[in-house]
Amino acid sequence: MDGRIIEDSIFTKNVILSSPVSIAIIDLAFDEKNQKISDNVIENVSFRHLYENSNSLKIDSNESLHGTAMAQIITSMLPDVKLHLLSAGTELEFIDAMDYAISKNIDIITISYTWVNYNTDGSSAITKKVEDAIKSEITVVVPSGNYAKNHWEGIFRDTDGDKWHEFSNSDEGMTINVDGKRVYEEKPILIYLKWNDENSNFSDFDLTLIGPRGKIVDYSSTLQNQESDKLEYLYHIPEFPGEYYIGISNYGQPNNSNLKIFSVYDELEYSQSQGSVGVPTDARGVIVAGSLGSDNNVQPFSSKGPTDKGQTVPNILVKDGISTEIYKEEAFHGTSASAAYVSGLIAILYSEIDEINPMTITDLLYENMLATTKSKNSEIQITGSAGKLSKSNGVSDWYLSLNEDLVGHFPIKFTSNEKNNYKIISCEKDLIVIQNLETKDLMCVSESTAESMIKRNWVIQY
Repeated sequence: MDGRIIEDSIFTKNVILSSPVSIAIIDLAFDEKNQKISDNVIENVSFRHLYENSNSLKIDSNESLHGTAMAQIITSMLPDVKLHLLSAGTELEFIDAMDYAISKNIDIITISYTWVNYNTDGSSAITKKVEDAIKSEITVVVPSGNYAKNHWEGIFRDTDGDKWHEFSNSDEGMTINVDGKRVYEEKPILIYLKWNDENSNFSDFDLTLIGPRGKIVDYSSTLQNQESDKLEYLYHIPEFPGEYYIGISNYGQPNNSNLKIFSVYDELEYSQSQGSVGVPTDARGVIVAGSLGSDNNVQPFSSKGPTDKGQTVPNILVKDGISTEIYKEEAFHGTSASAAYVSGLIAILYSEIDEINPMTITDLLYENMLATTKSKNSEIQITGSAGKLSKSNGVSDWYLSLNEDLVGHFPIKFTSNEKNNYKIISCEKDLIVIQNLETKDLMCVSESTAESMIKRNWVIQY
C-alpha cells in the first residue's frame, strides 16, 4: 500500500481562530445533544427518508453512535470547530446532503461510508458529486472502507464446462460463516457481484447462495444485455447457522470477464484486499484515509486500491482504535475513525494557514507527516522526530511526531545530545505537554512518546 502514514498527531488545544473552521459530517445519524460535541453543533439536518425496501444504509438501533464518535474525534482535536451534522443513507439522500453542504460553503466534508455496488471508474453520481464539492474548494475526506476481507476478484474460470465459476481448483462455492447470534439478530447476508468485459462485449452472470443444508436459499438472475448494468446482488436473512456458499454461474458466453464480489457484512473464504475500495474513493482530489493498527501495520480490514481507473488509494494512513466518550471503554476502530482523525488534522491546517484549499491541503499534510524510511541508528535518532507547523509570525502551535522505528525530515529531531533537555509540564488523558528547556517550544506528545523519552533520560522532571 502506497498511502502516506501519519503516526501520532500532536496538537495544542489553545488554538484561537478569527474564523472558525466548519466541517460537515455525513453519517446515518447523530446525537447532537452529546455533551462532547453539543457546543460545536451548528445544525443537525436529516435527509433520510426511510421506507420499506429503501436499501438505506442501516446498522442497528444505536446508529447515532458512529457519527457522534466521528464528531467527538474532530472536536477533541480542534475545540472551536463548527459542525454541520448531515444524516443520509441512500445514494439520493447522500447527494442531497452533499448539495446542502456545498451551498453552505463548508470548509471540509467528512464522509463516513463508501458504496461498493458501483464501479470505481469515476462514472457514478456519488463520485461526481464529491468532485463538485472539490471544485467548489471544499476539502473532502472519505474512508477507504473496511472491506479488505470482504472482497474477491478474478477472471471467470470454468474448466469442467458446467457454467459455474471455480474459485480455487474445483471449488465452485465461496464460503461465508453464519453463527447463531447472527440468525437471532436477523442480520442479512448482502452480496454484490460486478464484472467488466473485454472489447465492449457483454456477459450475463447470475449469483446464487446455497445454505448449510445444501439447498439454494436465494439467487439473483437479472438478464443482462449490451446496455444493462453489470451487477447482481443478494439480500438474504439467514434462517440457520452454518456455512453458506456463494456461487457464480454464466448464461451464454463469458468474454474473459473480470468478476468482483463484495460481501458487505461477511468475510470471504478467498478474500483479496487489492481493489477492495468503493465510491467515492475514485473522486479526483478526494483524500482517502486508511487504518493502521497499534503495531503500525495496515489493519487487515482496511480497504486498498487501486480503483477501477488505476488510482492508488488510500493516500493517507493513520491509526484507528481511537478513544471516544460515546464508545466508552471500546476503542473506535475502522477507516471512518481514521477519516475523522485526518479531518481533524486538516481542520488544524485550515485554522493555521491562510488561502488554503483542496489543491494545497494534500501537499501540506505530506510535508508534515511520517516518513517511511527506517532509522539507521535507533540509539541516536528515535521517537518523536517532530514536524513543526508554524504561523507566519513564527509561533509554533502543533506538531506531528514519529514512531521510534522511523525517521522524518523535519525542523526538529530528538537526538542523544538532548538528554535532560525536556520537562513534562502537564498531563491529561492521552496527551502530555513537554517543553524544550532551551528553545522553550511546547509540544503535545502521546503517552508512548513520553515514556520513550523518559527511558532515554531525556526528561529531567515528570
